[in-house]
Amino acid sequence: MLFENIFTTFQKQFMHWSSKFISFGGRLTLIKSVLNSIPIFIFHTLNPLANVCNRLEILINKFFCGSSYNNSGIRWAKWLKLCGVYKEGDLGCKSISDMVKGFSHKLWFNFRSNISLWSQFMLAKYCKGLHPLNAQYKNTDFAVWKRICKIKEEADLYIQYGLGNGDVAFWQDDWLGFASIDRILNTVTLENVKVNAFLVNGEWNTDRLREVIPYEVVSLILKIPLQLHIKDKILFKNTSNGKFSFEKLWELLRDKEEVNHIYKALWHNTIPVSYSLLTCIFLWILNYGIRIFILFLNVSVVLILRVFITFLSIV
Repeated sequence: MLFENIFTTFQKQFMHWSSKFISFGGRLTLIKSVLNSIPIFIFHTLNPLANVCNRLEILINKFFCGSSYNNSGIRWAKWLKLCGVYKEGDLGCKSISDMVKGFSHKLWFNFRSNISLWSQFMLAKYCKGLHPLNAQYKNTDFAVWKRICKIKEEADLYIQYGLGNGDVAFWQDDWLGFASIDRILNTVTLENVKVNAFLVNGEWNTDRLREVIPYEVVSLILKIPLQLHIKDKILFKNTSNGKFSFEKLWELLRDKEEVNHIYKALWHNTIPVSYSLLTCIFLWILNYGIRIFILFLNVSVVLILRVFITFLSIV
């Protein structure tokens, strides 16, 4: 199997660590710094199946709960439910599936940057005059092309362009700063026209703009300053410097929960990780215990009422 070497590496690490006494805080640190780092390189280039991600998360969960590689042991919850930020009651870890999705977004960003030999090759091979958003994949295409095609609609929402010489797509690319013209007008344009096609003598060709788009959009375009002496620059929307950030992307993609100020206070730099973690575990158990008690109470009340109603009907 393609990803078996990852599981072999996990097994070796488990065997190495099993002979040592490691606290919960130590296990959490090893998960973040070692186990989560093992598959990073291969996941950058290869897209694992869902069952591979599930197997890895099960193994990580086993290690965290103190089980061995081959022993199932007791696990408090799915690893996916424990992944998230501290202030929401989670462990500050990223799930394997979130990491894979983030790497797919990064591949799309690198492809759209068009500065590497790889991106230029992919553009020439698969787009052939089409805008990347309009290019489709076939079953016989490279796996990496199929991978980025599956997430391109979502990934492109986080990309915009700083307008320079206007060598970006007029309809499909977001050079306005908030959305592409196709998204504003809710259209799908197959024609790959550049922004500089709407410029004359270094100025906007207002007449041509008004022929193809509404006046409201034209007024937005005319407010954009022209800097034709510099190249267009691809930008990641959610960072101040425009560079791709995996952390920022994860914050946007992950499932969020309500911020809990108790958990936020527990994970403080002055408190040892093990103490914070054990307190969180106690709060989790208490929380689930209360839920189970309330559920049991509700069921008991319903059963008592049914018995009482049945008794009255008999009498």
